[in-house]
Amino acid sequence: MIIGPCRVIRGGSAPAVLEHAGVRVAGSHIAQVGPLAPLLAAHPEENLWDGGGRVMRPGLVDAHAHLARHLARGLGLEREADWECYDRALAPEDVLWGSMAALTEALRHGITTVYDVHRSPSCLDLSLSELATAGQRLGMRLATCYAVDERDAPAERAAALRESASLARDLRRRRSGRLQAMAGVRSRTWSGLDALVAEVAPHRAGRRGASRRSLVGTSAHRSRVPLVARRARAAGAGERGAGAGRHAGVGAPRGVGSGLRPQPGLGVR
Repeated sequence: MIIGPCRVIRGGSAPAVLEHAGVRVAGSHIAQVGPLAPLLAAHPEENLWDGGGRVMRPGLVDAHAHLARHLARGLGLEREADWECYDRALAPEDVLWGSMAALTEALRHGITTVYDVHRSPSCLDLSLSELATAGQRLGMRLATCYAVDERDAPAERAAALRESASLARDLRRRRSGRLQAMAGVRSRTWSGLDALVAEVAPHRAGRRGASRRSLVGTSAHRSRVPLVARRARAAGAGERGAGAGRHAGVGAPRGVGSGLRPQPGLGVR
């Protein structure tokens, strides 16, 4: 299939804007980008999908999302306690359909890769599989984790880590290139964050006194799951959905990309 004519914004080492261009798609991959007329002449057997002169650009990355909280839109939740109450009320189907709605809206705005930090204490077990199902159904690149909070009881922290590790093992068996499991930690103080990071990712061989600065972004011990660590706002400061709080760093999932680099796949606007 060839999509065109479009104004194509091309990234990479030689960024450019191509007028009256086309994109040839083979299967699920972008095979060729260039002027539309030569593409059509070289591949007369391909169907032409009319781009209508719209802008086509590399897919965007949402580096911090709480997908299951999408259903809270309009509730006016302000305090951290309100968000925690919402998280506790989530059932597995809420996680699935909230994530489906959030990812659908993301795709509509050109986002093709999402990093998600999840919590649903009342349905912790297998909650990440609901998120993975949503990402798979929509063809998104999704990296997700069940976040360990410093206020969690030891048994809850262990269960959260098992949930992330379980998803990682399942995705490895399925060889899913678009989905990635991470290990996540959340704290309100730097000292608390250090303690959680030390618990989740023990010191690497030959590195004594490792801290959040040296461990964030490395692979978690044994399960080799990328680590995302977050220092939330102080209690009472509130949290207005995705983006609130400060980050110590984000572990880059293999096959998903890191930072805000454009990802393979083009979004038509």
